[in-house]
Amino acid sequence: MYKYFLLSSSFLLNSCTIYPNHNQYFNTKANISNNIYMPYNELGKAESKINSLIEIIKAQQKYGLIVFGANWCHDSRSFATTLNSSRFKKLLKNNYEIVYIDVGDKDKNINLIRNYGVKGEFGTPTVFVIDSNGNVLNLDTAVYWRNAHSIDDDYKYDYLKSFIE
Repeated sequence: MYKYFLLSSSFLLNSCTIYPNHNQYFNTKANISNNIYMPYNELGKAESKINSLIEIIKAQQKYGLIVFGANWCHDSRSFATTLNSSRFKKLLKNNYEIVYIDVGDKDKNINLIRNYGVKGEFGTPTVFVIDSNGNVLNLDTAVYWRNAHSIDDDYKYDYLKSFIE
């Protein structure tokens, strides 16, 4: 039984579905601190950011990525770092626009996640792929990314590429 307790504890500690009480990254000012990419700084209203994204992708006929996450979450930071890597830049530049939305300690902008159709449990990051009309294309996998740090970059690349082919 102790073995199963350790296994379940390890899962909870490695997943951003459960978050720490003391949040060393919450409300940090810089985008890059100690070589850690932290894009989830809410500088404006999240809904306005999403509306601007939709206007841009309509005008440019691109897809949108709305990434709900937090700087305290290693999976959120890992996913954002992957998207910011040179390997992903060409794919994203030509086909996607991205907006990062801060969920705080899972107490901010949750209504927006619900508006996009997530009803039950969600983790960070939760990633929506939307078309130029604002329709969600990946509702069935939007919450899948809560273990993004453990997901292979080839899978992430192929996943994003699959929407543009």
